[in-house]
Amino acid sequence: MEKVQGGASTSGLHLIHLRGKTQFDVDTAKRHLEKVPVEGPFHVVPEAASTENLAKFDVARYFYALQGFRFGHILLSAEHIPSTQTFLYENVKSFPTGITFVADVQGEGKGRGDNAWHSPHGCLMFSHVISIANGSLLPFLQYVVSLAIIEAIQQEAARCLQVSHAEVPTRESLLAAIMARLEVLTHTFVKDGFAPLQGAYLANWLHTGQAVKLVESDPATGKEQEVQLQVMGLAPSGYLLAVDRAGKRFELHPDGNRLDFFKGLVRKKL
Repeated sequence: MEKVQGGASTSGLHLIHLRGKTQFDVDTAKRHLEKVPVEGPFHVVPEAASTENLAKFDVARYFYALQGFRFGHILLSAEHIPSTQTFLYENVKSFPTGITFVADVQGEGKGRGDNAWHSPHGCLMFSHVISIANGSLLPFLQYVVSLAIIEAIQQEAARCLQVSHAEVPTRESLLAAIMARLEVLTHTFVKDGFAPLQGAYLANWLHTGQAVKLVESDPATGKEQEVQLQVMGLAPSGYLLAVDRAGKRFELHPDGNRLDFFKGLVRKKL
């Protein structure tokens, strides 16, 4: 195997390590890879085949903590990769649903629109593949993932306090908890929609009652005017639900690619 520098070998390939909680999981992933090999400058290898670009993320510790039936049972890992999201997006047919990819460092992380970010050592940045047949549910999937992360953090914090006041959650235990919660919540979400989860989500978010100032053109004069709205929850479409001072209801849409979501919102009357 060629020497690896910065996650890429001298041949220009990024090595990615494949592990499974069971041998069945590994065999399942290998069958997918044989049918649809990955594209681009990447080479997927069983972790035991090489130590090059091997993540400091402790895969054995992660699998020991992992519960559930499928999510996260097949894990891709790397010390350094441009983007786990881009890799899985471009090679989604090469892997089964439920696969997770974690990297110690990402140099070209994929953000909203054209935004990119860099994750240094110590972060828990990962991508996960979920298959949902009902496209109308997709706007709510981000909320399901957020809720899974919040509940996993709360669960891990409580566990560490019960075991030892000196113990803190690790990247491995936290990712295992996220996968377990995400699998449970996704099952409910696919079966019954977001309604059964909305109460728990709204109980944990920070936006209820938040004042939002919109800047928009006055239809009569064409001049810009400020409109004061207050966030009340989520609209049936999945967008933010807000009311104005007269009590009229609106859903708020982002107008484009902005790092600050609350700047540049566009309202639609309900």
